[in-house]
Amino acid sequence: GLVVLITKRVFAPLDTISSCLNTLIEGDPGTAAQIPVVRDDEFGRFTEYLNQFMTRWHSEEATKDRFLAAMSHEIRTPMNGVIGFLDNLRETELNEQQLQYVKIIDSSARSLLKVINEILDFSKLSAGRMDLEEVAFDITELLEERVAIARQFTRSKGVKVVLDADSAQGKIIRGDPTRLRQVLDNLLNNSVK
Repeated sequence: GLVVLITKRVFAPLDTISSCLNTLIEGDPGTAAQIPVVRDDEFGRFTEYLNQFMTRWHSEEATKDRFLAAMSHEIRTPMNGVIGFLDNLRETELNEQQLQYVKIIDSSARSLLKVINEILDFSKLSAGRMDLEEVAFDITELLEERVAIARQFTRSKGVKVVLDADSAQGKIIRGDPTRLRQVLDNLLNNSVK
């Protein structure tokens, strides 16, 4: 008697809520699934509160996604303009130092544009799926770009940034240059601090 009553009144509702929570967690993050309210007691009220929380959470997530997409678009458009004008500037007569500055600005703008493009594809990030790109790229060129940017940041700090990559000269590798660029930038920035 008592075990059956406890099982019916406590464990069965907890099992139902646990099962529904697993469905919510593993389900489509874009939809607000609801746990059925089958009782008019503490468990029923808890289920109603949980449903209200999940509805609000999904609404806030959708608002955040719309905001990020809109802001990313608003930033991406002028960034494409900056990159276009840098290409025009590159065609003018520049000395070596100016050309190096244009190259650094262009590399930084393209890196920022890649990050912005990733934000536009935020649904993949929200779902926990980060696809890695696999393309051929010149590792030495990427290293030289990142070190040149780090040198600009260290100028006023009296820190010398040196790239010793003779063995990698002209080496083409396959991988994700965007992720590698992000990692290198973080490592270089943190080491300069």
